[in-house]
Amino acid sequence: DDILATSNANLLPFSNRTLTGSTNFLNGFWNEMYRAINNANALLEAIEPVKMDAAYKTRIKGELYFLRGFAYF
Repeated sequence: DDILATSNANLLPFSNRTLTGSTNFLNGFWNEMYRAINNANALLEAIEPVKMDAAYKTRIKGELYFLRGFAYF
């Protein structure tokens, strides 16, 4: 089955089954995901000393944990 037929050069390795670990599209994707993980970790660390409403801080931290987990997925 062909799951993807496209003329987009970035997605062509998916449709012609030549996808490798060095595909530029995947390298860029993984770099962005790990950048998001790093940013979430930095914000989780930086938010601890900030004085703000506890419920709001808990919500922000929960959103950061979600985004970090989503990037890992």
